[in-house]
Amino acid sequence: DLNYAIRASEPGSTFKLVTMLAALEDKKINLGSHVNIEKGIWKVNGRTVYDSEERNMTDVTVQQAFELSSNVGMAKLAMTYYAKNPMQYIDHLKRLRLNEFSGIDLVGENHPVIKTPKSKTWSATSLPWMSFGYEVLVSPLQTLMLYNAVANNGKMMRPYLVEEVRKGGLAITTHQPEVVVENICSASTLKQLRTCLEGVMENGTGKA
Repeated sequence: DLNYAIRASEPGSTFKLVTMLAALEDKKINLGSHVNIEKGIWKVNGRTVYDSEERNMTDVTVQQAFELSSNVGMAKLAMTYYAKNPMQYIDHLKRLRLNEFSGIDLVGENHPVIKTPKSKTWSATSLPWMSFGYEVLVSPLQTLMLYNAVANNGKMMRPYLVEEVRKGGLAITTHQPEVVVENICSASTLKQLRTCLEGVMENGTGKA
């Protein structure tokens, strides 16, 4: 049986948090910055980005774009600010350890895939598609590590299940909480990410 919690797959909309983190941390935007979500349909480099539903909206704030889970909004942020230098975006993914094993004490974790412009499958639409969680492969556990770090004042922890293995009453292996990234981003970025996540629940796709 495969353990899907530790199998890398396309994360989809949960990955939009990474795009927001990158753009906020690089001070390319703040939550009041505006983006045109084109009523949820946008052509970029010969392909069309669709939101999950058509919207009768164009000009929104980036916070609203995130609350609405707009693919177009995230793709626009990626293309506007990182098209000339995709590695600036990808470096954030690496700093968040999304290209590494989580290190959990379980067998069967497979390697995540974070493309770069040097990858064979990199194309003119890789960057915008990555911005909303496609053309990247990460496990649900890695996504959880990121969201947990946002909740945990920016500290990213290594996940573990078993605290201690004993043989004949003696501990032969022990696991303790271990910080793998001291601060995933600045305090101001963290505050804005939390505002966004709360907004999803209060005004956006999580309201129901």
